[in-house]
Amino acid sequence: MNKKQAAIAIVILGLILMFISCNDINPFYAGGVVPGGNWIYFAEGDTIKRMRLDGSETASVFKFNDAGTYSVRKIQLDPLRQKMYILYSLITPPGSKIVEYNLDGSGAKVILDSGSIYDIYDISIDPGKGYLYFIPGNTGIKSYNVETTQFTDVYTVLLGTTPFFVSPDYKGGVYFVENGNLQKVNNTATSTFITNVGTIRGLSYDRFENYLYTTGDTGMIYKIDPSNGTSTGIATFEDLDYSPVVATTDKKIYFYDNNAFIMPYSIFSMDMDGSGKKAVYTNDFGISAFDILSK
Repeated sequence: MNKKQAAIAIVILGLILMFISCNDINPFYAGGVVPGGNWIYFAEGDTIKRMRLDGSETASVFKFNDAGTYSVRKIQLDPLRQKMYILYSLITPPGSKIVEYNLDGSGAKVILDSGSIYDIYDISIDPGKGYLYFIPGNTGIKSYNVETTQFTDVYTVLLGTTPFFVSPDYKGGVYFVENGNLQKVNNTATSTFITNVGTIRGLSYDRFENYLYTTGDTGMIYKIDPSNGTSTGIATFEDLDYSPVVATTDKKIYFYDNNAFIMPYSIFSMDMDGSGKKAVYTNDFGISAFDILSK
C-alpha cells in the first residue's frame, strides 16, 4: 500500500468511526446493539423491560428463570460500559445480592451475595468514575470498582447506626441518609451533616443542576441544595410510594408508583417545578425498580 492509499484508508476509517459515534446504533457496545438515546429500564414482576422516556418502544429485555425467590429492589445503569446492575432481595434463601448484566440481559455476573449474613440496603453508580456504591447491612458504605473489581471502604458507621440510601454527586462526593439525617462523606470515619430529611423513600443526585432529590413517606418530592441544606417541597402525589426520583437531561423528573392500594401501577414524568405530571407507563402487575439510561 502506497502513501496515497494509506491516507485514503485512514480517512475512510475516520469517517466510519465518526458515523458510528454519531449514529443511533453503536455496534461496539457490549451486550448487543442498543439503540441510542434515552431509555427507562424497569422491573415488572419477573421481567426487566425498557422503553423510551415517553413510554414508546416498550419491550422485554429478559425474564428471570427463578421467579418467586427474589424481588428486584433497585436497577442502576452504566451508559459508558453498557452494563446493568440489579439489587435483589432474596426470599429463598434469605439475603440479597448484586448482579451485573449486559444491557440485553446476557453475561450475568454476581458481584456480591450477602447470603443470610446481612442485607444490602441500596446501590448507586457513578459511571464516570467507575464506582458502584452500596450499603452492606449495618457496616457502612462500600464501593465496587467496575473496572478492577476491587471493593473499598467508603464510610464506616458506629455500632447501632445504619445508612439506608446512598448517592454520589458524580464529582467524587458521596451523600447518604442515616437516622433521617442527610450527610456527606468526608472520609471513612467522618461525615458532614447537611439537613434532616426524616423518613424518605429514595435519594438521587441531579448531576446537571447539582440538587439532591428525595421522596417522603407522605408522597412529597423534595429538592435539596446540598451546599446549604435548603429543602423545597416540589409536589405531593397520593400514589407515590417507595420510589427514588431520577432527574434526566430532558429536564424532567421520573418516579414510579409501587403502592398496592392504588392501581394501576405507573411510571410518571413531571417538569422540574412539579407541574405537568403524566403517566408514561401503567400496568396491573407492579413496578419494583427503574433507572434511566442517558446516552
